[in-house]
Amino acid sequence: MDEIDHKLMSLLRQDARLTVAALAAKLQVSRGTVTNRIRRLEDDGVIVGYTVRLRPDVQHNEIKAWMSIAVDGNQTRVVIASLLGEPAQADKVAPAVRLYQAYFLRVPDTGGITYWVEQVRKGVSLDKVSDTFARSSEFINRYGKLANADFVRRVYLNLFEREPDPGGYLFWTAQLDDGKARGWVMRQLCESAEYVRKTDSGVAVVSLHLAMLGRAPNATDSQNWTSMARANTGALAMLAAQIRGTDEYVTRALG
Repeated sequence: MDEIDHKLMSLLRQDARLTVAALAAKLQVSRGTVTNRIRRLEDDGVIVGYTVRLRPDVQHNEIKAWMSIAVDGNQTRVVIASLLGEPAQADKVAPAVRLYQAYFLRVPDTGGITYWVEQVRKGVSLDKVSDTFARSSEFINRYGKLANADFVRRVYLNLFEREPDPGGYLFWTAQLDDGKARGWVMRQLCESAEYVRKTDSGVAVVSLHLAMLGRAPNATDSQNWTSMARANTGALAMLAAQIRGTDEYVTRALG
């Protein structure tokens, strides 16, 4: 570690809510330098978590959310599972978020996604959720008038941003022609390795907001943090740290 590392850690000890831009200005370095140094310090185990200081008169209050979490690098499943509790619970959130985004092609609204995540946690199958989404007016307006082959092509373009490969195109069209429901096809495509990989960062950003703030991110925050998570292996840990420093999170944690 050098002098900049020590100054960076000192600033974070004083106020872990400082943005990358503010840290860069104080250290007189680029934002990329700050981001890379924080990531390296986390990866090396020098920074293992972030916390808040409370007044003595409020420390006896019941804590209803995590005030700190140790993160080793940017392992998405580890970060999300740590915040949501049991890994089995985390595994229910990501597929629900992924399914919602695939159907409606937008960042989930808080009311909708929290309702469906809770339904899945209570035991409602994702196949049932998918079938319900397939009957929504939004889905019918987008795909309802399309023949099966055209439906498959449009779904590939919307979900994977590419034309369907010949094998997939023929297979899924045949499944629909043989009587499979469109909701079933959507469910299968949402859990494909390609779509899981493509949406991993965006789903993680939504899941972190749900776990820590009890709400979905707005479209701008979702887009910005998803882009950062795709480009920077430490972005999710940074997002968690930033959220923990907000008044919104502290209020919810002590609520």
